Amino acid sequence: MRSKFIYISVFTLLSSSAMAADLEPAPAFDWTGLYAGAFASYTSLNSDASLGAVSDEVDLDGFGGGMVLGYNHQMDYIVFGAEVDIALQDIDGSSAVPAAHTQDIDLTYGARLRLGYAMDNTLLFLQGGIAAAEFDADLAGGGAIASDTLLGWQVGAGVEHAFTENWSVRADYLYTDYESITGNPAVTFNPDGHNIRLGVSYLF
Repeated sequence: MRSKFIYISVFTLLSSSAMAADLEPAPAFDWTGLYAGAFASYTSLNSDASLGAVSDEVDLDGFGGGMVLGYNHQMDYIVFGAEVDIALQDIDGSSAVPAAHTQDIDLTYGARLRLGYAMDNTLLFLQGGIAAAEFDADLAGGGAIASDTLLGWQVGAGVEHAFTENWSVRADYLYTDYESITGNPAVTFNPDGHNIRLGVSYLF
């Protein structure tokens, strides 16, 4: 009798757990799929310009805009994703130390992984990956010091909100640290800093 009662109790408990799992609401919005979009950005970088013991912290800033392509995969409330982007930039700055010169970045690239938490049609996410920038430094009187594609890494976070089944808006932040470059004359530059982006995407 006691064994029969135990069997019935265990069966009832398992049945109740299964029913509770079935009743748990599924996410109302599914982020899984390909997306493409456009964004506008503001970037503020600090680029140390040094020649031996002489150096200066050069502030570079400017606006830009670009395109992004990515893919999300949602599992319950967790969203995994990857995306790439390219952007035209107008980021520049100047200094008289160690010699009068200008620095500018006119094109950037990025490739990142994303990890997010979906609250229905709102997605909170962390992101990180690699970056590249087309960097130029020129003497104020004319003549190039350095011109190269700088590689680097970037990390950040953001929020995205789908206002229809196919359209979303997003705001995100990235910190990027580019590699250093030494030009001719032997001035070394090492840009790093912050990027804020606002964009809209189409979810396929």
